[in-house]
Amino acid sequence: MVDVLYLLPPREKLKMLKVAKKLLAKNGKLILVINGKEPRWIFNILQIQEKIMTQFLKITHTDYDKVYFEDTKEALTLIKKSGLIVERMENITSFLPYPHVLFVAKSR
Repeated sequence: MVDVLYLLPPREKLKMLKVAKKLLAKNGKLILVINGKEPRWIFNILQIQEKIMTQFLKITHTDYDKVYFEDTKEALTLIKKSGLIVERMENITSFLPYPHVLFVAKSR
């Protein structure tokens, strides 16, 4: 799952992760990438961009009236509450200026 969770409120994020866990084979892996919130000034630009994409241009679809970015700690909590085990977490970079965090989690 790449850049998806921010489109869902916290309760729906947890539901989605629990469904993903059920779909995984025993010891199956879930790869999750979220937007990082640091540095803050870049994150502020990202928030504006996503507001334009979801609310004005409607290029990115969401059933909700806003976006719900989570930080790394919140994402870790959601993953653990879903019953998945985090095996790896790291900050990743690309040609885009926005920070991302990669999680690799496995089912039990």
